[in-house]
Amino acid sequence: MWNYKQSLLLLFLLASSLIVSFLGAFYIGEHYFFDKLFYQKSAIHGYEKDTASLVTSLYKNNSDLPKEQQPSWFIKERIKDLHQLVASNTNSPILGVSTSKEENSVFKIVIIGDSFVYGTGVRENQRFGNVLEEKLNKIKPTKVYSLGLNGDSIVDNYLKYLLAQKEIQPDLVIFGMVENDLFLNSPRYPNHENLMNTLKEKCTLPQFEYYFEDPTASYDEQLAKAYLPSFSDEYGNICYMDQILQQIDMSKSFFFVFNDLYSQNEDQPQKKIMTKYERMVIDHNGVVIHPSDPENAHYYTVSKQEGHPSARQHEEYAEKLFSEITSNSTWGFKE
Repeated sequence: MWNYKQSLLLLFLLASSLIVSFLGAFYIGEHYFFDKLFYQKSAIHGYEKDTASLVTSLYKNNSDLPKEQQPSWFIKERIKDLHQLVASNTNSPILGVSTSKEENSVFKIVIIGDSFVYGTGVRENQRFGNVLEEKLNKIKPTKVYSLGLNGDSIVDNYLKYLLAQKEIQPDLVIFGMVENDLFLNSPRYPNHENLMNTLKEKCTLPQFEYYFEDPTASYDEQLAKAYLPSFSDEYGNICYMDQILQQIDMSKSFFFVFNDLYSQNEDQPQKKIMTKYERMVIDHNGVVIHPSDPENAHYYTVSKQEGHPSARQHEEYAEKLFSEITSNSTWGFKE
């Protein structure tokens, strides 16, 4: 009997030791060796091998996809809001529409954007949308829908906005602003072709397009060859954005800048892009919110290689948005 208890105790201690060692190694790797162990490898941090397959999965139940095309559980949870929203336009139960008084009392916020909203490089619960929801729920019931995929453009964002207006009927919409918003994708969301046809009827200049033959092109090269030209008045892309901004209900929406560092360098292409972008939003009676004061502008990245915002930066985003939403009665949260 004694030997039996001793054996169980030893097994328990061994198992506990293995678990603690694994968690310790995981923590150290995540915090100090991210570039070597997690960068573009870990689904926990939002990495998916194929964005095209991820877009396809938005339109289908995961059980209908071949196993090799199914997103991992971590990715499914991360894109759950977006998946339900897109599916609601096809054949799945509608997301966000409710009839009970209890459900209608929930303040609904939709955050629309790209990889910054999706949360590339951080855990799902570290994304600023998740953190913001937790903060606001301490004041009153709130639901935050994070609608973002890597590379989503202004056209993609507007299509998500239309779907959200129909299916979620949000009290507030927050649009993320990044310098590649006019670099357009192949169709991702419902009614893309109809929207583009409408835009091209009103915008007669050619659409700017660029294909990167080298997928490892530097950020500076992307800025110079793709993002800056896409904001040029010589192409139709800037006209597309003008038309889209005219259709957004600015009384229930505002725009949020993710990276304020561009304000410190007048000659930077990013400065030219974001200054023009911000001016256009304001000219359409929109509001632009910055995460920090220009004098104290900073931007914390996940790691040296991974240039997306870190968990610390997401926390700051959430804090800034919390302050804006709870202090400014314009947005309907403050009673």
